[in-house]
Amino acid sequence: MSSLEYALRAKNIQNKPEVNKKLTAQQQIAHYAREIERLKVDLKASQSKNGIFLDPDRYEELTNLAREREERSAFTIKALEDRIVAQDEQLELQRSTLGHKED
Repeated sequence: MSSLEYALRAKNIQNKPEVNKKLTAQQQIAHYAREIERLKVDLKASQSKNGIFLDPDRYEELTNLAREREERSAFTIKALEDRIVAQDEQLELQRSTLGHKED
């Protein structure tokens, strides 16, 4: 990869800062209790070895999450492809303009 390609990729990095949520001790305990219960259900599902080794609700949740991420990725890819096409058109226009000036 050339330095210019690397610089272009580095330039296009977009950060999305998020504010950290401040949780009280009670909220953290409740969160951990829910997580422990979810893990217990997953463990029971794993031990029963019934097909998928996750609780069906957890499996559905993970499937939906993966589907949402895939849709967002497809949207981002489409936007980037459109941007590339527009930049290619602009480049061709500039090349044709430069070609006419040299004549």
